[in-house]
Amino acid sequence: MSTTYSTTYKVEDGRTLSATFADRNDRDGFEVSLGMYRVNLGPITEAVFRQYVERFKGEWTELDT
Repeated sequence: MSTTYSTTYKVEDGRTLSATFADRNDRDGFEVSLGMYRVNLGPITEAVFRQYVERFKGEWTELDT
């Protein structure tokens, strides 16, 4: 059995996206980085979300809202 770590985030247009990571540190780094981006640079778009998921070796999906 493999453990995965996931998180969800509501992006600028109101959709909720989910990201899954194989490592807890990648998930935590992803969450911290998104928070810092939002505070310093503005709203999180889908493109930004996807860029950070890729940077932290995760996979993303869109959840039904």
